[in-house]
Amino acid sequence: MLNRKLRFLIKEILSHFGFTVERQSNSNDLLQSLQYLVPKKTDFELLRIGGSNDGGYLLPDDLHGLDACFSPGVGDNASFESYFVDREIPCYLADNSVDEPPITSEFVHFTKKHLGTESSASSVRMCDWVLQNSNSDELILQMDIEGSEFDVILDTDSDFFSKFRIIVIEFHFLEQMLNPSGLKMVTACLKKLDLNHFVVHLNPNNCCGVVRSPEISIPRVLEVTYLRRNRSKIHGDVVTFSHPMDERNLPNVAPISLDQIWSSLLGKSS
Repeated sequence: MLNRKLRFLIKEILSHFGFTVERQSNSNDLLQSLQYLVPKKTDFELLRIGGSNDGGYLLPDDLHGLDACFSPGVGDNASFESYFVDREIPCYLADNSVDEPPITSEFVHFTKKHLGTESSASSVRMCDWVLQNSNSDELILQMDIEGSEFDVILDTDSDFFSKFRIIVIEFHFLEQMLNPSGLKMVTACLKKLDLNHFVVHLNPNNCCGVVRSPEISIPRVLEVTYLRRNRSKIHGDVVTFSHPMDERNLPNVAPISLDQIWSSLLGKSS
């Protein structure tokens, strides 16, 4: 996983100085992949969980009866997890880069391991971690693991994701979609999640800007909220990507408008 991040960094540096590292993705393939990210209208209104700016996410108002929250990737902001702890819903956190979570409660359970593709002294697979802690099929997943999400998604059986009613994922390094190998990997992840869930909201994290191609621009970091397909009918595509409750992750940095950079996607999903 670190090697992948290093490759991305090297490509970015070379690209900055005008060197082409890899051929560009086919524009039709790129647009087809991005269709998996067009949000859908559902039976539920959206509500904001967590604090202002970074750490808050928009979720469908379908939270009644959730049995546990799984939140790999521990930062210094636990406003999202606090929402569930306050309602006495167990929260399971995992991260090997910190010694303890930023929140303590009888409902908080911390594993000092990274989420990865093998279970070892320093990492744990998604399926192993979840099954060690819950047998429920009414869970919520909030995953922010700094680029390792692609490996974890590909390593996890598609049916296993059905245990999660709601999934919130922060996708990193989406600039890799502009080259064929990166696009193939990201598309495989989006297809896997699309089997049992559909997107209900997007928020581009304004921490890292966008990368531009002749056809379209892509935010480098994107927060995506999914709802399990058996929870609601789909009532068409959303009219606009933005939502009144969206907030900038970094309040002093210019926002990223998906409505401007992804206008070509609106109304074109299959």
